[in-house]
Amino acid sequence: MANEDILKKHWYELFNELKERWPDITQADVDYISGDLKRLIAVVQQRRHISTDAARDDVDDFFGRLQIHQRAL
Repeated sequence: MANEDILKKHWYELFNELKERWPDITQADVDYISGDLKRLIAVVQQRRHISTDAARDDVDDFFGRLQIHQRAL
């Protein structure tokens, strides 16, 4: 749940990191996702044409690489 909390709290601050990781995510996707972890996974799955499990793993990896985890938020 920590990832979901970070996502909701810092959603628009993460925009550059999201676009770097998934360049095909659109502004409409960002607005739709709006900090919702399940929606992010669904959009990643759709854009990358991968399974839900693979999309979840990709999103988990994204959070694992974020420097935001190392700061006190």
